[in-house]
Amino acid sequence: MADLDPGMAKLLADIEKSPLPRFWQMSVAEAREFALENNKISNGPIPSGAVITTHEIPSPHGPIPVRLYRPKNQPDDKVLPLLLYFHGGGWVINSAQDLDVSSILLCQAADCLIASVDYRLAPEHPFPKGVEDATTALQWVQQNAGEWGADLHRIAVGGDSSGGNLAAVSAHLNRDQGGPDLSFQLLLYPNTDIDGDYPSRQEFGKGYCLEWEGMEWFIDQYAPDPKEHQNPKMSPLRSENFSRLPPALVLTAGFDPLRDEGLAYVQKLQESGIPVQHEHFATVLHGFFLMRGLSPQVVDRAIAVSGAALKRAF
Repeated sequence: MADLDPGMAKLLADIEKSPLPRFWQMSVAEAREFALENNKISNGPIPSGAVITTHEIPSPHGPIPVRLYRPKNQPDDKVLPLLLYFHGGGWVINSAQDLDVSSILLCQAADCLIASVDYRLAPEHPFPKGVEDATTALQWVQQNAGEWGADLHRIAVGGDSSGGNLAAVSAHLNRDQGGPDLSFQLLLYPNTDIDGDYPSRQEFGKGYCLEWEGMEWFIDQYAPDPKEHQNPKMSPLRSENFSRLPPALVLTAGFDPLRDEGLAYVQKLQESGIPVQHEHFATVLHGFFLMRGLSPQVVDRAIAVSGAALKRAF
């Protein structure tokens, strides 16, 4: 097995030395504040390559906030493809703004707009509220994102971790509901199977930043009813139908308890004849898209791979 990236090895050493409790030992409010402060450090400086504006998508429960990124290297009046993005954080923590660094760089690399959705978070809004917001946002941009300068015929979905889960579920539901064909799905170390039993959960479930005890805390906040855990709207790997899904790029991380369910999702797509590109980043931890300040070369490579795949799809 590859060695852990030095920047991420230092992160683990710092966590080990820290007297602070882990996030799953905190209240939800404390965990959110803790994540906010840590993300500022791990992300590194915010680049200046995009124009960022804020918008709202109407929904039955009230407006859904959206953070829109437009690359500065494209003319202001140029119609661009759009990636609808869902941030990670176990459906409980983080926000679209926490991914400013990677979103700015990715919109430049892909020559596209990125609309990053602040869907409702658990436990205040448990499953399936996040799925409902993701579906509402997708349906709205498919009809209305032209007012943002988007090409309605070139729309993709994407997300990291739990956001990758929402992106994958959205692709399934869009097909089931007869929505317009999506151009692509970008799934970054996605959570695809809540109840599965995978070796990576045992191998990396303790001591590698996202510990399985923490993952169980997220699941308890998002879906306290265990009967929901095999619902394909929560565990898209459990879907009985993988046909007619959009092409995909799936990124997995070497030191990640979710690694194997990402690999299983790649296999399911391949078995169903869906064009899928799999890129494995062997030296990194789960959540590495938010760690450019620790490991810039790895994150920049992941952004380059993702941007190139989106360009081809669009």
